[in-house]
Amino acid sequence: MHRCRTVCLLLLVALFAALPSIALCAQTDGDAAQNYNTGNAYFDQGEFELAALAYKKALTQGGPRASAEYNLANALLHSGRIGPAVLHYRRALELAPRSADIANNLAAARERIPFAIKPLQPPALERFVTGFVRYTRPVEVFAVAATLWLLLNLALLIVLIGAPGNALRRIGATLCAALVVALLALSPLVIAQAYNEHTLVQMVVLDDPVKAREAPDSGKILFTLREGQTVKIAEYSGSWVRVETKNHFVGWIPAKAGETI
Repeated sequence: MHRCRTVCLLLLVALFAALPSIALCAQTDGDAAQNYNTGNAYFDQGEFELAALAYKKALTQGGPRASAEYNLANALLHSGRIGPAVLHYRRALELAPRSADIANNLAAARERIPFAIKPLQPPALERFVTGFVRYTRPVEVFAVAATLWLLLNLALLIVLIGAPGNALRRIGATLCAALVVALLALSPLVIAQAYNEHTLVQMVVLDDPVKAREAPDSGKILFTLREGQTVKIAEYSGSWVRVETKNHFVGWIPAKAGETI
């Protein structure tokens, strides 16, 4: 009985100790919602700079939210700030990878970038795989690949056991084997794209223009990056980062020239 009273007393003490934290969390969530609604009101009035400030406060108080990131990106784009708009569209897309609105507005923002070097258009197959990987989460990519593999093996087994006649079995087995080979051939490309999209750190350039150099601090200028371009970070060295563009140009730029997604 004494132990039961002690446990109940400790639970009550813990509950009262947690009440301030619970109240603070509720207040923070309320402030985030209020700032989000304030941002919407400013946006409707055409006050895009004030809307952006309100959305930033909402994100600071309430944590990452796709809707707040998306609305912030819209406000920044209407304010003519292409780089920050692309950054927050990308962050919104990470949180809601299947959103057509986010993807379309991101594409519209990228159209405004005055590229010093236009990105090369990849082959159709690579564009398909990149799109599939970009708009799905890593666990979903591997789940789809595993499901396809199992289905193909099951189909092959059914053909070998259930198909009447040797000719039909050979045809079915050949088709299934061809699909298995195609899946195996496609797997390295899918894995590579998944690694690039979800593992490598990416940066959106916020300064304009940014000269990429052969070495940190000095060296020959190799190419120029513009505000809003997205690059992959390959290496860090002090206040410099070695980046790679979609065209596979590699050079060093100041780390403060952009912000990671």
